[in-house]
Amino acid sequence: MATRVGVDVGGTFTDLIFYDDTTGEVWPAKVSTTSADPVEGVASAIAEAIPPRAMSEAAFFI
Repeated sequence: MATRVGVDVGGTFTDLIFYDDTTGEVWPAKVSTTSADPVEGVASAIAEAIPPRAMSEAAFFI
C-alpha cells in the first residue's frame, strides 16, 4: 500500500491532499497559512484532513 501527502503553502492558504492508492480515498484540507511559522499551517492541515493511522502509513510526503 502506498499513501501520499502533498502540501502547497501559499500566502493565504495551505492546501493539503492525502491519497491512498490502494483504496482510492482522497482527503483534502484547506487551512489559513501561518506566515510566522508555515509548519504550523501544515500541521493544522494534517490534523484536519488525515486520520493518525493513515498519516503513519504515508510513503511519500511532497
